[in-house]
Amino acid sequence: MLDTFRILPTKLTGLFSLAMLLVGCLAPASALAEAPSFDCKQAKGAVEALICKDEGLAALDLKLDSAWKTAKAKASQKRLKPLLSDQRNWLKTRGQCSKAKKPRDCLERHYQARIARLQGKPSS
Repeated sequence: MLDTFRILPTKLTGLFSLAMLLVGCLAPASALAEAPSFDCKQAKGAVEALICKDEGLAALDLKLDSAWKTAKAKASQKRLKPLLSDQRNWLKTRGQCSKAKKPRDCLERHYQARIARLQGKPSS
């Protein structure tokens, strides 16, 4: 009888671990995918919807967010206003990608160029 009480917690722990593994496998891919820097439930327009659906674009969005925060933190007071204006203009041009023949490719190019610019590298 005493052995039963020693074995029972071990079996329950094993069953619990198996159950959690199965739940993880059954979770939708979107829950496991990388999310962009903004809330996809609040996505505005076709461009943001595409970013939310595409893991590669979501990753680029996160990379841009990091580059943007770094550039903004490093900017002098004199450089901050033009940097903010430049970012607003970039967001407008990003929005134009929804009209491109290949919106995903357009967004990828725009993100890569913006990240390079914020990091002070020449864009390719």
